[in-house]
Amino acid sequence: TEARSQMQRTVDDGTALDLFARVATAQGGDAAVIHDPSLLPRARNTHTVLATVGGAVTMAHARRIGEGAMRLGAGRATLEDRIDPSVGITVLAKVGDRVEAGDPLAEIAWNDPGRLDACLSMLEGAWEFGEEAAAPVLIRQTLRSRPRPGA
Repeated sequence: TEARSQMQRTVDDGTALDLFARVATAQGGDAAVIHDPSLLPRARNTHTVLATVGGAVTMAHARRIGEGAMRLGAGRATLEDRIDPSVGITVLAKVGDRVEAGDPLAEIAWNDPGRLDACLSMLEGAWEFGEEAAAPVLIRQTLRSRPRPGA
């Protein structure tokens, strides 16, 4: 509870935003986009992924969604691949949400039709539905490092 309160204070007082701006600048980014997102590159096209059935979202397969984004050009399969910073996937339906058939699950920003097709093939079955969704599991496992010998 205390950690959550401390986190909220850093958001409320602007400390978190200032730190994010410094990190963006240190990595060669333009911190101005934090206050003016219109400066970000924009894809030429969008496509909405719609639910084919209704129900509660019981699973949103992050790996399939991430792989779809990579195939779209938002990430690299190999070191030589170029990243297109204007493309990506905005997930609109998360675990626990109720949707009806035809409701939007995700918004895809895309430039290349071939890459869109590759992305869409990865997103097929990325969402699962049921009568009721369990609360999302936020922490599945805690890993603790072991002391190194001689350390």
